[in-house]
Amino acid sequence: MTEQHRHPAEQTPELRRDQSRSAFEDALTSEMPHVRSYALSLTRDAANADDLVQDCMVRALKNWQSYAAGTHMRRWLFTIVRNRHLDRCRSESRRGQSISIDDCPQGTLGQRAAQDDWMALRDCGRKLREARACDREILFMRVFSGLSNEEIARRLGIAEGTVRSRLSRMRAQMRA
Repeated sequence: MTEQHRHPAEQTPELRRDQSRSAFEDALTSEMPHVRSYALSLTRDAANADDLVQDCMVRALKNWQSYAAGTHMRRWLFTIVRNRHLDRCRSESRRGQSISIDDCPQGTLGQRAAQDDWMALRDCGRKLREARACDREILFMRVFSGLSNEEIARRLGIAEGTVRSRLSRMRAQMRA
């Protein structure tokens, strides 16, 4: 009888570890689309989201033994993505932000409506950047991921009332 076909109690610890690593990798692969959607909602940029997902997967594989079997893997991965995103935001805020002239909008003075839209969009982006990261994250989870207040509260480990008040505050800031 081969080592793999033995009763689990008769298998060596190394084989059980290899099998659990394989199961972990399979579960990790199945969660990747959800992780990417969440990363995209945080970064609003496909390339940055892909970098964030890759970083998350590397960290998850590197620390796979710290994953507690029976816990919700998607929540675990979302926590990794959120923490890495916040780390990157802090790092970028220390370095300052530069914008390429190629990224600036093109237009003419005759396009008044487009200019008004651009200014409103610019103001919206500024307000989002000025908001606290935790408030911005709640807004993104609600708007882009379509999560309920209850689900957001559960994922972030905060009270549902806190989620409602932060969403209300963010909406008021965006309108102001």
